[in-house]
Amino acid sequence: KLKTGWNKTIVTSAVEETPFLRKRYGSISEKRESRDNPYMYSCKIKIRDDNKTTVESVMSDFRTALRDRGVVVSVGAASVSYSVDSTVTGVSGDLGPGESYIFVDVLPRAAGKGKAQAYAQQLLGFSPETTIVCGDSGNDASMFGGTERGIMVGNAK
Repeated sequence: KLKTGWNKTIVTSAVEETPFLRKRYGSISEKRESRDNPYMYSCKIKIRDDNKTTVESVMSDFRTALRDRGVVVSVGAASVSYSVDSTVTGVSGDLGPGESYIFVDVLPRAAGKGKAQAYAQQLLGFSPETTIVCGDSGNDASMFGGTERGIMVGNAK
C-alpha cells in the first residue's frame, strides 16, 4: 500500500526544485534522517521574520507543489522549533541560535502514525476505547482523532 502513488524521486524534485517553494523558503534539502527511508521525505523550513511563514501556509505550499507534479501524498508538520537556544547539530545545515524552524514530513498517503495505530489496533484486536496514544509533536496529531485516550507529553510542541 505504501507504494501506491508514491515516488520519492518526484517528491524530492517537487520540493527542492519548484520555483515558488525556492522563492518563498530558499534552498530546501532533505534531512539526513530520512535519506535512507524510501517512504519519507523530511526537511526543515526556516521561519522568516515577516510573520508570513506559518505551519498552515507551509503545508499548503508543499501540497500545491506536489499536486502540481501529480503526486498525492500526506504532508504534515513533524514539529515546530521556536527560537533555538543554542546550535543544534544532526540535521541538514544544523540549527543556529535564535532561529525558528518548521520541520516538514512528506509521506505516502497510506503512511502515518494514525494509520499505523489503526492497523495495529485491528491486527491485535484492540478497540479505540482500550487504547492510549502518546505524542509530543505535529507528526503525532493523526493518532488523536478518534475515541482513544490521548496523552501529550510535557515537551509537546
